[in-house]
Amino acid sequence: MLKNYIMFSARPLHYHDANNVKLGEIWKLPIVEGKTRLVVVDALRPLCDKGPQPDPRYMWDYRGLVGGTDPVAVESVCSRSSRRSAGLCVASRGRSHPRRCA
Repeated sequence: MLKNYIMFSARPLHYHDANNVKLGEIWKLPIVEGKTRLVVVDALRPLCDKGPQPDPRYMWDYRGLVGGTDPVAVESVCSRSSRRSAGLCVASRGRSHPRRCA
């Protein structure tokens, strides 16, 4: 969800891989800041993987919507909920892919 405004950046590729932690910078760009009032995420059938191509192994029927006014909070709730529902650990501990919880 936080990547939705990535194309408003002069350097979209700068926010991939290890630079994901810098995604918050995009929300401070003058063209973006203050424009989002409500965030609604379609979680009817979430994907918990890299994407954008769906892989059925990482999808399930959550059948819900997640919404709020704070994009970081909504992203956090979606991330935690989706990983738990998929049986994946919330903390991937530096791994490129989440691991299955024991």
